[in-house]
Amino acid sequence: MEPELASLEPYLTDLDASVRRTAVSVLTEAAPAGAGPALAGAPADPDAGVRSAAATSLRELVETLPPEPALGDALVDALGVADSLVRTAALDVLRVLLLGDAGLFAAPGRGRRGRAGRAGLAGACGCRQGAGCR
Repeated sequence: MEPELASLEPYLTDLDASVRRTAVSVLTEAAPAGAGPALAGAPADPDAGVRSAAATSLRELVETLPPEPALGDALVDALGVADSLVRTAALDVLRVLLLGDAGLFAAPGRGRRGRAGRAGLAGACGCRQGAGCR
């Protein structure tokens, strides 16, 4: 029997980062209802390993995640974190699931979140071309 999200939530907020990373891994493998928003909330974690695991998990599950508003909201919030890996993963998932509006991907200063637009993510992949490069 696969674990439900409610049974994993306490581990996602445990004081020990290794416990949180393991919870992200289990959440990714089980992919219960609500896994997307739970994973999208992990980019705010203070531990880089947890943030990286969550970003990787979101990319891994992108084709199976329902494009629900709670996921979109959490991903938009993740665009504001300092970790470029997290921002890039959030943008990729928003794009694939068609959760971002045109303003989100607009030129600098035109997006809903100011610099969260395309140019605001320049450098996320190490270049100066913006989030659309690869």
